[in-house]
Amino acid sequence: MLPLTSLRFAFVVFFLSVVACDRALARYAPDHFIPEQRMRAAVAAGAGCIVAAGDSRMVAGVDLGDFTQALRDAGRTECAASIAIGALDINGIRVAVREYLRRGGKPNTLVLGVSEDTLIPAEAPRDPSSFTGNAVINLAWSDASDLSRLYPRFPGADVREFDSGLRFLLARKSGFGTYDSLIWQKVQTVQDRLLGRPKETNAFGAGVDMAALAGKMQATAQRRLAQTLAKPEEARLDADYADIERRVHDAGAHLVVVELPMPEGYRRTVTDSEVGQRYLAWFRERVTRRGGTFVDMTHRAWLSAAMFADFLHLNATGAHRFSEDLGHALAHGALVQ
Repeated sequence: MLPLTSLRFAFVVFFLSVVACDRALARYAPDHFIPEQRMRAAVAAGAGCIVAAGDSRMVAGVDLGDFTQALRDAGRTECAASIAIGALDINGIRVAVREYLRRGGKPNTLVLGVSEDTLIPAEAPRDPSSFTGNAVINLAWSDASDLSRLYPRFPGADVREFDSGLRFLLARKSGFGTYDSLIWQKVQTVQDRLLGRPKETNAFGAGVDMAALAGKMQATAQRRLAQTLAKPEEARLDADYADIERRVHDAGAHLVVVELPMPEGYRRTVTDSEVGQRYLAWFRERVTRRGGTFVDMTHRAWLSAAMFADFLHLNATGAHRFSEDLGHALAHGALVQ
């Protein structure tokens, strides 16, 4: 009996140790998580701010100092903050906007940076395994309503959606399930350095990854835009965009949607294509009809390859020009007086 008792005791100790480590990670990780730091700073900026939201292109493009100065030059006094977070799709941006409002954020205006591919409805339910890096907010800042939003047929007959929904539920309930990808990213970075295979990277990831993502966006956007325009109006936007729109309006804030500057290849194959122009014309009219403001920043005079750090993101010079132009555009017509 003694060996069996010892085995049980060892199992209990092991189980409690795992639980303790999981709880410790859940408490420790947020303080060292860049999206959490950005969220706390935005909330701390106070009420009545103009708040930038979006993915890494807004992180790269909006220099809050230049943006604020442009507002001041035009006589505006609002504070500025950013909840833009890299590596998010429209669902992740929705989660960030919801979290900001949930924590007491009271924006004067929410400035949402998008491109056509941001807005198109997802072709399939999101796989929880994609909630890595900054996209961990889809787990860390999730609530019970996200299960039915992400996996509407859970726990129905669709096996893949059941699997995804179950993994989402399990991951969001534990520190390891939520933050394990951040640990493995650190491990991978150390491993690459030890093995002498560091990748060429910038603040947003490896250059080859940025090139692959840009190529995928350009290759699929026209087809998806054409398919989307053939649908009824209510099906032409991802439901997460509509949720952002509703939350901003319910908060008493003004929504400004900015069509972001993109490299020449994207502009040529997507933005300036016949289907891209039709989609933007429809979207612009819809934003205005719903009480928002649309700002087109796709063809600024200063826009050139020299303004980009990689295949997607503006560099410091491009961010300076974009932030100035955006501040001036908002101050001279896009902001509620």
